[in-house]
Amino acid sequence: AASPWELMGKSGSAACMFDHGLPIIVTRQATSAPQNEEHAARYSFCDDSLEEKLVGGLPRVEPASRRPEIAAQLVRLLGAGGAVLFPAAGVPVPSPSFI
Repeated sequence: AASPWELMGKSGSAACMFDHGLPIIVTRQATSAPQNEEHAARYSFCDDSLEEKLVGGLPRVEPASRRPEIAAQLVRLLGAGGAVLFPAAGVPVPSPSFI
């Protein structure tokens, strides 16, 4: 994926690969690590261990839609009012004024 780790949650390509059970290689340097075990197992970073991971085979999981989880997160964020934080990057995102 071309997106930096901190903005991976905004990448449509990464979301598609994640939902289809594919491993994701993060090509940009990360300044933070995945916050949960599922993400840590699914994302591989371009570091000294990548070649070993590629030779050994990157993990795949059964495809599963995250649509209900993402929809619930969107509803929570829209209902929060004011500025909310984008979880992966800590970037302030103002709530739309029309809600």
